[in-house]
Amino acid sequence: MKRTIGMIALCAAFLACSSPAQAARPPKATLKIIIAVKDQPARGATLHCNPDGGNHPNPKAACDLLRQVGGDLNKIHVPKNAACGNEVEPYVVVITGQWHGKKVRWDKGYRNGCAMKAAGGKLLSS
Repeated sequence: MKRTIGMIALCAAFLACSSPAQAARPPKATLKIIIAVKDQPARGATLHCNPDGGNHPNPKAACDLLRQVGGDLNKIHVPKNAACGNEVEPYVVVITGQWHGKKVRWDKGYRNGCAMKAAGGKLLSS
């Protein structure tokens, strides 16, 4: 009986000293994404990568895209085979924050929402 109580006390002491569920590690990327359309209110989202999260609608897919381009937002472009038509409804995207210790400040304009989504995939779609 004394041995059982001793083991319980030892386990309780060990659990009390250990960190609760290992403190969450800070993300290696934290980005704020703002999308503005002419004559409409701007909308925004936060995106954290490694670990993936934030209030972005699809953080894993968005972070996967960023990892594919090494965080270089200048590599995000409209594919040549995108069939987006000639509709003109300008979209402007501004992304700020940090990617693996590097400061990020990027902005780009697109002819319409289709072109923006074709270029940015899950990063820029809602």
